[in-house]
Amino acid sequence: MTAFILLTACNNINGHKLSVDEINDSVITLTNHYQDTSKFKQAIRLLKDAIRLDSNHIESYKKMVFFEIALGDFNSATQTSTRLIKFKPDSADLYFQRGLFKELINDSLSSKSDFSKAVLLYKLTLDTLDKKSPYWFAYWKNSAACLILTGQGQIIHEFLKQNCKTAFDSSIYDYQVLSKNRNELLQTFRDKYIR
Repeated sequence: MTAFILLTACNNINGHKLSVDEINDSVITLTNHYQDTSKFKQAIRLLKDAIRLDSNHIESYKKMVFFEIALGDFNSATQTSTRLIKFKPDSADLYFQRGLFKELINDSLSSKSDFSKAVLLYKLTLDTLDKKSPYWFAYWKNSAACLILTGQGQIIHEFLKQNCKTAFDSSIYDYQVLSKNRNELLQTFRDKYIR
């Protein structure tokens, strides 16, 4: 099956060139729905072919960054995230993600501007989002993490001291994670992403 997929992806026996969507679908099949990590490098090569066919196909970049993260190739993941940001320049999550990747390749200098941009974009989102929305706390937590990573952790730590009076409050505001300083929080992310 794998040989068929690769043969088809490169230019199948009829000389028919696959579309970008067909290549993206073949990547899912090739990797057994993202389960076969031994095929991730091949998947990235196929996605690069898809991007050469259509550099505006956002799904190719999304899949590629997933495989790059899984392989621990944070340098490439940083570059792919930069391309994704061009599609969605108002995405706080993408700036946060790229900042983390930069930290994981020890580029602390430029990561701070990504975290700062993410804080601004999260604030804009939180200002317009109903606090009853299921996304509100997720965005708030990401914003808080970005503030800590920009070196402004004292703002979040003071907020947690004032608002986490019960175990329930502490769980909602993720006290265990967000009470950490910048280096401790970065180590948490390194432990999560670097194996």
